Amino acid sequence: MKEKHEEELTIQSVKIKAGSPAISFRKPNLKDGKDIWSLVKTTSNLDLNSSYSYILWCDKFADSSIVTVRDGEVIGFVQGFIHDTPKPTLFVWQVAVSETARGEGLATRMIQTLLKRTDVAYIEATVTPSNLPSNGLFQSLARKYHSTYEIRRYIEAEDFPSLEDEEEEKLYRIGPIK
Repeated sequence: MKEKHEEELTIQSVKIKAGSPAISFRKPNLKDGKDIWSLVKTTSNLDLNSSYSYILWCDKFADSSIVTVRDGEVIGFVQGFIHDTPKPTLFVWQVAVSETARGEGLATRMIQTLLKRTDVAYIEATVTPSNLPSNGLFQSLARKYHSTYEIRRYIEAEDFPSLEDEEEEKLYRIGPIK
């Protein structure tokens, strides 16, 4: 039994560079919610939801989300849920990467790990035109999975309350995932 446990730990922990601390990729849990809220708060390009929403998400949608930890610190999070219209689809709500881990391909690796754990045919996400890193991420994922993707109009700026200065959200649909 010990060998199997050690094998599972090896699969979940991956080193970025020789000598660097291991990063674990795992399902989030209720206790991760506050650290994920803090991570999202420090990013400059994500909408911050209530702390309660992240705590709840980590409990109710853990199977379709992923948290990444290095040296006991949450450095990445993908918030997702699966819907079945028309085929099983992972909708990626938010992708957060700590400033200390940017440039390491962590966002891609989190989504790839999440895809291995779920049985989905497509990925969807909404992205603002000005969010160049996210646009690049989803186009890159389509290439990695040899899938087609489409970008279409989805939520217009005028759909948001007039008090908010929001940009339109384009819908990415990638798949089928091979």
